[in-house]
Amino acid sequence: MKEKEYGIKEVKVFHHGNGTSVVIRPDLPEEEYQRRHKELERAAANILKCVERNRQQGIST
Repeated sequence: MKEKEYGIKEVKVFHHGNGTSVVIRPDLPEEEYQRRHKELERAAANILKCVERNRQQGIST
């Protein structure tokens, strides 16, 4: 599925000792923002479940 192109809302540049990170925040409609936010929450929950499962099985990461 091809994503729609959105304008740029904000650009932040972070300088580190060994490089530079550029974060570009798109200007999203509210419903697209909510959809992406829910997807991010599901992904975070899956990571936490995996970490907890590995901890219970004695597997270190």
